[in-house]
Order: sequence, then structure tokens, then C-alpha cells
Amino acid sequence: MDFSNAQLPAMTPLAGSFEADDVEAELKQLTRDLFAAYLASDTFDVSVAGVAHLGSDDLVGRAITADGLAFPMDGATAGYASRYLYKAWRGQNGQGRGLHFLRTYIQMLFPNSGAVYQLWQKKGVAYPTDLSYVESDDRWLTSRLDIYIDATDSGIETVKKVTRALQAVLPARFVPTIRAVTLSGAQQYFGATLSVSRIVRFNGEIL
Repeated sequence: MDFSNAQLPAMTPLAGSFEADDVEAELKQLTRDLFAAYLASDTFDVSVAGVAHLGSDDLVGRAITADGLAFPMDGATAGYASRYLYKAWRGQNGQGRGLHFLRTYIQMLFPNSGAVYQLWQKKGVAYPTDLSYVESDDRWLTSRLDIYIDATDSGIETVKKVTRALQAVLPARFVPTIRAVTLSGAQQYFGATLSVSRIVRFNGEIL
């Protein structure tokens, strides 16, 4: 659950109700045991359905799918990362698409090993022939993005996962290029570009 002191419902009113005899006491306990085993978790999720990030990992996963998002998390922190990102997405009140959310997403997916840069084009020069990450008076801000991710181990599979997520978290006006890097910061031999048409190609293959 999202908060440390969360407790599943335990039919406390039934537990405190009057018992006429031992048979009724046993039936009450049996009912509570069955509820705890088969219904408690679902009942909790129903009660927080409007704020899904407070519920179980299962509920968060269903909510993410329903919103058309893609958070390809792996490992022990997957549940926490997905929950945090979904909470951030919902907190945008339907306006979650943008660079701030994208940077949060990249940080959660690749802690301290990913980055997002919006490129600046030099004025008076044919676009896009002189792009830079550095803002200056003789440059104008473009809609092009360079997204650096750590693909040391998973390579192209990581690129595919991030590409699917970009279609959900970025407005159509942005044209991002994914650049895989090693942990040492050296750029790898591949990259992928998400075009305005939202089709992503990698070495000629549609991802």
C-alpha cells in the first residue's frame, strides 16, 4: 500500500457483536477468516479506487493500463516507482504530458543515469543543422529532445520500453531522440527517434 500504516478491513463490527453461544462465535470467526483470505484486499482496493496509488500494486497496474500509460519497471522497486509515477501523473489533473513529468519518469526508471535535454537552434542557420543543449541569446528553443538512458545491460529492449512510454507522456509536438549510454557516459552505437507521426524506427525496424 502507499502508506505504511495501511490495514486491510477486518470486519471489526462483526467481531464486536453479541455472541449467543460457542457455535455463533465460531461462525463469526469463520466468516472473518474467509473475508480476510478472499475479500479483504479487493474491498480495500474498491475503497481507494478513486485514488488508485493508495491501493495494491495490482490496482495501480490496472489504473496505469486504463489510463493508457506505460511504466516498464523491473526489480524490487518496481511497485514503488510505478506508484510514485502514477501519483505524479494523476496530480497533474489530466495535464501530465510534458518535460517535467518526462524527467521524473526517466529518473525513476534510470536513477541518476538518465537525462532529458531540450535543444536550442542557432538563429540564422538552417534548421536543424546547429543544435545545442546550451541556451544563449543567439539561439531559439526547439521541440527536439535528446533523451539519454542507461542501456548497458538490456540494449535495444530498454529502448523499446522507453519508446512505448513516450507515446503516453509526451505531447505530439515534441520530437525526441533516445540515445543509449553506458554507465561511464559513453554513447552507444544506437538511438531511436519518435517522429511526429508517433512511429519509432530503430535500424529500419518499427518498434
